[in-house]
Amino acid sequence: MTLQRRSLLALAARALGPSAALLGTRARAEQAYPTPALAIVGGEAIGPDLGHGPARSVTPSDARAVAAALASLTDGEPARRYSPQAMDAQHIYPTIWERDGQAGLDYLFHCSHVLTRFYADAARSGDAVLQWIS
Repeated sequence: MTLQRRSLLALAARALGPSAALLGTRARAEQAYPTPALAIVGGEAIGPDLGHGPARSVTPSDARAVAAALASLTDGEPARRYSPQAMDAQHIYPTIWERDGQAGLDYLFHCSHVLTRFYADAARSGDAVLQWIS
């Protein structure tokens, strides 16, 4: 794995919390956005609970589907779903949302783009994705 790819993976990992806030719980995410939800809560559970559930494996085929679905979401989607009060009340990491206002939304945009790039890279490479929250 190249340094660039490791860096993107680390950034994508940081994007999971804020992106999960946009998609909501697994059930809500799968209902509203079945394919993009796989970016956060998809794949097969593997191994023991790591504190926030087990690691999950997303197949290369599902990674391609997630990449396409994420690429189709408009930039307006995070803004429409952004609720600083609800995100802080749900303790969505990092708990900066009410405090940072517009800067929090900007961070959310950044994380959303990082996650989209990460899955696009995995799709281009034909890679599976291993996800976990620590």
